Amino acid sequence: MAGFFYGDNVVDDKNPERRNLSLASLSFVAYFWGGGSLVADNVTLQFISLKFSRPEVLALLAWVTLFWFLYRYWLLNRNKFHDSYAVEILSRVNREDANQYVAKALGNKAAEDSEEGLHIDKIYWSGLHMRADCVWALKVGRNTDTGRISSRTGADPKRSQEVVFDGIGGWRTAIVINSRVFALTEGFSSYLVPYVLFFIALLSALVSLFLM
Repeated sequence: MAGFFYGDNVVDDKNPERRNLSLASLSFVAYFWGGGSLVADNVTLQFISLKFSRPEVLALLAWVTLFWFLYRYWLLNRNKFHDSYAVEILSRVNREDANQYVAKALGNKAAEDSEEGLHIDKIYWSGLHMRADCVWALKVGRNTDTGRISSRTGADPKRSQEVVFDGIGGWRTAIVINSRVFALTEGFSSYLVPYVLFFIALLSALVSLFLM
């Protein structure tokens, strides 16, 4: 496959497992959708010309290599998206929509500058719903540039609650928030896109086998 064998200088990526899986998957996609085929038994690897009487073995080795790259990437990066997502959803996304939904769900106004009230302390997924742990702060301070809460003085645990983002309004809010996380932060492109490319490569092979 064209582009399947490549050197370390093709893509500058500090995560070699991500680079290997992404480039190998893209090579498969280019091969199948570009109408690739082995037109001769002669295959050149770097500067060595070799002749293979069974080129299908090369195809098998290519698939084994792709799945090996998938395994290595999963093994070394399986928790990284979860860890980055937990931070990014709180620190890098405008949470106005979430605050409005929480305030409406609980019948309370979200905390304003230096005022007591609810604010979102943590957003996470549990089961099929996104949830927010809301703390009733006795006094809060906000960053003047970002508008996010930067300090909190005291909390009333009796008035702190959990909110489940369900129903039409909850799912709309969850979709908006997560769309911002995926588009504006690094976690999605860094840790999930390689899986997406792999499944596109797999789908491309199935389409080529059964439909083309």
